[in-house]
Amino acid sequence: MNRSKQLIISSITLVRIIGIPFIFMISNKYILFLYASILFITDFIDGQLARKWDLCSTKGALLDLIADKLLVLVLFLSASINQQLPYWVFFLIAFREIVSMIMRQIKLSKANKLIKANMIGKSKTALQFIALGMMILQLPYYMVVVYIMLIVSYISFIMYCKEFFKK
Repeated sequence: MNRSKQLIISSITLVRIIGIPFIFMISNKYILFLYASILFITDFIDGQLARKWDLCSTKGALLDLIADKLLVLVLFLSASINQQLPYWVFFLIAFREIVSMIMRQIKLSKANKLIKANMIGKSKTALQFIALGMMILQLPYYMVVVYIMLIVSYISFIMYCKEFFKK
């Protein structure tokens, strides 16, 4: 029974990963917003199911992390390509996301310890979702939210660095 439940959780995560490239094929902002929202909701669903069924695993957490980072990076890259976001902002976001993911993987392989998201990291993720939604819908002042997200992002990055270098 646990195997079938684990398969459901992993499948939800894989659907998110498989769905990411289709973002570039959607030109209508409302359809893109709905599509991105569905992909973001799968992140919530797979996590809730893993906790509910007590099937949290390191591999599952890493796969979920990769799916989340890919989704966020592709959406921000798409915004940069569409000139809604300066490329330098995309590169700051990408640098933080990629380096923090590498640090988590190194810490896991060297010390068998997963660096978990803290409240500031979770706030950063929420701000990313809000900024992306505002950007997709072309709402005013979305760049204000992007800049706030960048500040929170680098505060959480500093905290990840401290955790990474902790013995």
